[in-house]
Amino acid sequence: MLQRIQTALIVALVIAVAVMGYDSFRMRRETSEAMRELTAGMQALSARLTPQETGVDANEGEALAVPGSLGAAERDGVREAVGAEAPESLLTDRMGRPLLAADRDVATWRARFLEQPDDWRHGLAVAARIAELPPELALEMMSGVWPDLPVGHKEQVLKPFVFHGGHELALDFLQLAAADDAPSVRERAYAYLESYAFRNFDGDPAAYAAWAERWQGRPLDEVLVGSARELVERLNGLSFDELSREMELLEDLDLRAARKFDVDLDATFEEAGLLRMAENWILADEEGVTTQVLDWVDGLSPPSEWMQTQVMPLLDGATRAQLSEEDAGVMAAACRALGEPGYGFAREPLLEIVAQRGTGSGGDAYDGVAMAAVMSLAKIADPRDVPRMIGLIEADASGGQDYWVGYFGLRGMTGVSWDESHDGAWWRAWWEANRSGYAPEVAALEIPD
Repeated sequence: MLQRIQTALIVALVIAVAVMGYDSFRMRRETSEAMRELTAGMQALSARLTPQETGVDANEGEALAVPGSLGAAERDGVREAVGAEAPESLLTDRMGRPLLAADRDVATWRARFLEQPDDWRHGLAVAARIAELPPELALEMMSGVWPDLPVGHKEQVLKPFVFHGGHELALDFLQLAAADDAPSVRERAYAYLESYAFRNFDGDPAAYAAWAERWQGRPLDEVLVGSARELVERLNGLSFDELSREMELLEDLDLRAARKFDVDLDATFEEAGLLRMAENWILADEEGVTTQVLDWVDGLSPPSEWMQTQVMPLLDGATRAQLSEEDAGVMAAACRALGEPGYGFAREPLLEIVAQRGTGSGGDAYDGVAMAAVMSLAKIADPRDVPRMIGLIEADASGGQDYWVGYFGLRGMTGVSWDESHDGAWWRAWWEANRSGYAPEVAALEIPD
């Protein structure tokens, strides 16, 4: 009885503070002082709302304990479910919130999903909450509810387990979808699996089954290294037509999982012989394949020595008066591949390409090459190129370089948003006003005539 009275008094006090806070907030025209007062009041009050005071049991509803702190009821309820010697990691979720018995109950999660069976956003939100549970518990709960989920939910609930590099048990969650009866769900699973298998299994469930048999249940860093090696083995010996199709399937690989799990894919691919194979593909000069190979290389960041010997020669003749569409495609891909901070050796050729566009003599096909060149200069981000690029804008009396160089180049290198008023004179004034903020050797540079 005493607990009920305490609870009623606290709830009434919460409402009173909220009302007073709102009135104060409105009367003071939403000043920061009013917001601070309201926040302080609510924080002080929330500190008193422990499970013991409210009478909330671990088997009912949501806990009101301060995140990261388990009340006695919650601790007892969860320990009963997971064992008396359970570590703290099994008593709280990834956000530090106390786990309740309901968090371990498949029926509860199923009911939460089915509250709005036609709203995929609702399903995604519930899945995101499950993703915050301890890994094995999250997998257990999702496996339990999976057969009862609507297809619209199944198509979306994988996202919290694969986005931003993925969950450590991502392959187990993807297995649920890869074995699903709905083709659209399997298609989603195969698309996400590309980030771990470096292979597209769409239309080839047998290939997926064989891959899963080898790698399911293994740590993701091992999976990523093994899949990278398998990819190189698979590519070796393909015909050019087969190689082209394979690269089209893999051109949008998401490599964030490798970064998240500390896998050096560049080194793994190099050790497996991918760069040696790429050399042969480039030398073969097969129509379309060279461009695809270069676009792939763009995501691998090969050593500078390899780029200088294998990619730089592809820029020879890039300042010719006219380029064929095929040559322009290869040169643009080479420019894109050179857009890395460590590839400063490419600055001069790239600047020459951008400069020729300003003369108007490159032909229509040249625009794609010049755009790739100026964007790569912005990625190399050598501040010595700032006054030189301003000079390229000034040198083009037609104003055609104002946008190309200003937006695709200088905007990223200087942090200055592009505006149509930013012509050569504007940039010259900007340089004079801001050059002192650069290192002395850069500040001493003049804009070339």
